Amino acid sequence: MKKIIKNAVIKDTFLGLIQNSLTFYLILDLNGVGAGSISFGYSSAKLTRNAIDIILRKVGVEKWEDLKGSAVRVSLDEEGHIVSLGNFLKDTWMTLELESEIEDE
Repeated sequence: MKKIIKNAVIKDTFLGLIQNSLTFYLILDLNGVGAGSISFGYSSAKLTRNAIDIILRKVGVEKWEDLKGSAVRVSLDEEGHIVSLGNFLKDTWMTLELESEIEDE
């Protein structure tokens, strides 16, 4: 499966309750080529906390509020879906679909 790497900027974020479940997402600008979003909803509070921690560390910020305006890299599958989120300068990535990666952190 061929993956495409794109530079992006986090334009907006959300962290809050949707239907009584802690949910968060990132809205991305793919350098004027388009926009994308990444939604997160995990089965437990531990997975949610760990995912937030991983995102902050991968992007290189200390607070959720600092994500907005941060440059990142995204990996897209052949259909244009975002499958991983990476640091803009370092070659470190978070695969979005693997809960096991989040459990292990």
